[in-house]
Amino acid sequence: MESGLKLEALLPQALLALFPSSGPDPLADVPVGQLRLLRLLMRSPLTGKELAHRLELSCSALTQMANRMERAGLIVREEDASDGRVRWIRLSEKAEEMLRRRIAWRSASAAHRLQAMEPARIEALIELLESLISSSELVDRLAPTLRRSESEHGETPTPEAPRVSPPPTR
Repeated sequence: MESGLKLEALLPQALLALFPSSGPDPLADVPVGQLRLLRLLMRSPLTGKELAHRLELSCSALTQMANRMERAGLIVREEDASDGRVRWIRLSEKAEEMLRRRIAWRSASAAHRLQAMEPARIEALIELLESLISSSELVDRLAPTLRRSESEHGETPTPEAPRVSPPPTR
């Protein structure tokens, strides 16, 4: 529990150290939930149902978010050519450009702020973060099984860990 508290305090500070809020982020005013949606769409268009599932939102909450993002020119909705009931959501050209600029700025900012560290320590940090993501995905996959096993043995089930999706890579 103590390590969880330390991480809860350190991770936001680490993110601010790497990516200061005063930087030229073209998406600085976009809410975090919308940023997560944009990052998911970087790989390929998705249906509203798929996005709702991946973002752990109800379909109505996703629809409200998508409506705001469409009005802001960040996403485009398109009907499926073979099934008119399916609507695909993709990034707009405006969002693609904003994401390209954001990623370029954040990459340069991180590289600048990490330059005082030894390359081996930077690699170790990257490996630790990748390991954290992998282990949290494993815990999420095993959580239902662990809860069933605990309740079958009369143990108090542990709360389900929140799901954290790794940022997609391009």
